[in-house]
Amino acid sequence: MPKDISHLSDGELLARVQLMSGTVTSSPVDFGLSVEEAGELGNELQIYTLALNEWNIIQDEYDSKFQAKKAAREALIAKVRAQTKLIKAQPNVTAAQLEAAGIDAPDTVKTASPSPTSAPIGWVDYGKLKHTIYFRDSMTPDSEAKPKGTLGCEIFRSIGNSPPASEADFAYVATDTASPYTTFYQMADAGKTAYFLLRWKSKNGDVGEWSDVIQATING
Repeated sequence: MPKDISHLSDGELLARVQLMSGTVTSSPVDFGLSVEEAGELGNELQIYTLALNEWNIIQDEYDSKFQAKKAAREALIAKVRAQTKLIKAQPNVTAAQLEAAGIDAPDTVKTASPSPTSAPIGWVDYGKLKHTIYFRDSMTPDSEAKPKGTLGCEIFRSIGNSPPASEADFAYVATDTASPYTTFYQMADAGKTAYFLLRWKSKNGDVGEWSDVIQATING
């Protein structure tokens, strides 16, 4: 129990003072008090007990009214949502009517996805006749998140013994929506080198800049 009685709750304070008052009043002289002084503590305790009882009654009424208000609010919100859904489903209700009723009109204009402004960075994990390609955005290399509005990463590849001369020498492999992507090879490709180019593609079809060329030996 805390030594400072100011830190006690109302119930704890009441119980502690009731114990003190009852003990001291039964034999005030033993505690160095007069009968009158012991009675003063009892009087203050009685005043506090009456005030606490009145407060508890008010608190109970408050809690009851708060719960009633909360239930009424939830019921009102549910009714508003139901009728809003019903109203918006009516084909003849105009945007002006919705606005007049304080209802948000549905957004019929689709927001275009932003065009990619960065390039992916990638690395390859080797396996037997397979490569697992990991990619992230060059602007946020510590995050696995794609750039906003991005559909996925386009993966292009060229297989040979020397680096391709231009982007035209790379063939499209796939558009992967989440890293990593695994590609497989035939035994005839063992020992050759796979060269990869990556770029972001947005949801509206726009593409970003090419990544640096990534190369990996095909293990047989």
